[in-house]
Amino acid sequence: MVIQIPVEELYITPKWMISQIDGVSIDYADCTVHAIFRGQSESKIIACLKDYGITLDNRFWGYQVSFGKAGIYILIEKNHNIYNG
Repeated sequence: MVIQIPVEELYITPKWMISQIDGVSIDYADCTVHAIFRGQSESKIIACLKDYGITLDNRFWGYQVSFGKAGIYILIEKNHNIYNG
């Protein structure tokens, strides 16, 4: 599954700051998308997946994230390394 969050919907002000993102991750505990910006040591919440009705569980799902001027793209992948009985 692919989730695309356009830059207009990200919690980033001003919007040009997306070009300053060094890394993006998902916090499964509160289903938020975090970013680390250049020159900063702490991550900031840039999107909440619950706003879209999405909750994820890292026991069964993995992800890959890409980001750029168009926004954030998240590829959700089933974790195939899990024993299902």
